Amino acid sequence: MSNIETTNLFLGIMAGVSLVQLLMLIAALVVGFRAYRTLSARFDVFDEQRLAPLAQKAQAVVEDVQRLTSQVATQTERVEHAISQTAERFEERAERVRANVRRRVVPMVAAVRTFQETLRQNGTTPHDPVLARETETRLAAAEAVERGEPWPTEAEPSAKQRGAYWSPGL
Repeated sequence: MSNIETTNLFLGIMAGVSLVQLLMLIAALVVGFRAYRTLSARFDVFDEQRLAPLAQKAQAVVEDVQRLTSQVATQTERVEHAISQTAERFEERAERVRANVRRRVVPMVAAVRTFQETLRQNGTTPHDPVLARETETRLAAAEAVERGEPWPTEAEPSAKQRGAYWSPGL
């Protein structure tokens, strides 16, 4: 064989190998495109069957949270309003009670003072010194209440006063 024939033979083999490579490359592209279409279809099915329901559930949860937040805000406003109204009513009633107590206690204190002054003017004093001391303490407490001060605890009635000598208004 001559040199040209050998060269031609090698060129023919190379051309055949290139043609086989081209065919293999085309086959790989076709297989790759089919795999792409199959995976794309599977992803679409996965999206429709799995992700879409999850997205809908997540959206429903977000809407529920928004609704609950709105309800909590509304209820909070209602509770705050109710508390403020209750506090206002309590203050009004407390003031009415204070006024009623003053209206009823002041005349009783005046009567006790009159009685005390009458006893002093007549020179009459209670016979029991403990009872006299407790009566003075309670009279001083009644005067404090008349000035708007709270009833002192030391002016609470003794066991003896709670018996025959004590009445709740003194």
